[in-house]
This record gives sequence, C-alpha cells and structure tokens, in this order.
Amino acid sequence: MIDRMTRDRLPAEVVELAARLIVAKEAKPDVVTLRQKGRMRQGYGSAWMPFTAHQTTSCSETAFAWKAKMGPLGAVHVTDAYEGQTGALSVKLFGLFTMVRPTVSADLNRGELMRYLAEIAWAPHIILQNEHLSWRVIAHNHLEVSAGVGGVRARIELFLNAEGRIGAIFASDRPRAVKDRYEYQSWRGEFDDYHLHDGVWTPFSGRVGWHDDRATEWCWECEITEWAAHSI
Repeated sequence: MIDRMTRDRLPAEVVELAARLIVAKEAKPDVVTLRQKGRMRQGYGSAWMPFTAHQTTSCSETAFAWKAKMGPLGAVHVTDAYEGQTGALSVKLFGLFTMVRPTVSADLNRGELMRYLAEIAWAPHIILQNEHLSWRVIAHNHLEVSAGVGGVRARIELFLNAEGRIGAIFASDRPRAVKDRYEYQSWRGEFDDYHLHDGVWTPFSGRVGWHDDRATEWCWECEITEWAAHSI
C-alpha cells in the first residue's frame, strides 16, 4: 500500500511506475543486493574484460557500493561507490596494490551519483523510499530524476518501455575521465529481460555506454545472477 504522504510527494506518473514495478506492496527493504557477471572495456576499440561483481544499493539513502573482480584469476579488484555525498573509485591488484584512485572531486561525485540514479530499475523501492530525490514528468513514458547537495547535482532521464517499466536511461552530461581531466559526454543505458522476482519486476540484463550523434559506444554490460531485497 502506498501511503497518502508518498502520493502527495510524488507525481502521479511516478507513483504509478512504482506500483507497476513493486507487486509486494508491503515490502520496504533497507537495501537491495545483487550479483552480476558481464564484461567491460575502457572505450571503443579496446578489449572487453569479463567481470563478476556484487553490489549493495540503499533504498532510502543515496548510496551504493559495487565491487568487482576481473582479469586473470580475478586479480584486478574494482570498487565503485557513492556514500555520504562522496564518490569513490579504486582499482587494485589482488586487492592490495593501488593501480587507479582518482582524487575526490565534484566531477567524480557527480558521476557516481548519476550511476545511483541510473540503476533505480534494479532497486525500484528507491522510488518510494528515497525522499532525497526529485522527480519531474517530461512527457508520456518519459521521466526525470535528480538529486544532489550543494554545488553537485545530477539528473537522469528514464524512458519507459511498452510495459511501462524502465527500458532506457540517458544523461547529456556525465563526466568521463580522459587522461588527467574530465569531459562531459552523453551517456545512455538499456535494461531488458524483466522478471517478477520476490514480488518485484526487475531487469536481469543491462548495458551502458557513451553516446554521440551517430551511435552508442557500449562499454559495460551484464546479467544479474542473484537479486535480493533485505531489511537491516
């Protein structure tokens, strides 16, 4: 049951989206956890690298942590996260020797915040439970969700598919690391293979990439191998 305060706080189209995705109306988990297998690459023309990952996403706070292993024998450990209004990214060899760890900056924070917003499809309880987010209806089956504190703010557009579920996402200005600086570039993603799992419609495959006027340079894609919602 969606309470009146929540209905008054959110646009009707957003409430309807949550109602379609969350069949188990009484469920209000604290976090969603999932496991993934997939592949990623740095950019067009570079080699794909398989990975396995575990992710925890908060339903009421704007926070997530993605931890992946890739490379020979899973020797390369990658952490991608956003918590306490701060983004984090690190790449370590055997989890010990730091290979990449960019300095915390507004661009890094904004990029990680965008990832949290873009992955609402994998934790749709966020729609009702995270009161830190702002929603706007752009058009039929086209929504915008945004969040931020101080000078760092991010927004993501959501496009609903024929079933009224989140089928694609888009941002016109996600920070992209290029050598020693960030450049803003269009970024898009797609979700597919929806299953009704534990009372929630969630996609079991997804991919994201950098976009220009001609095409999308897909750089990350995965399948969900485990999904669960938990109360702490």
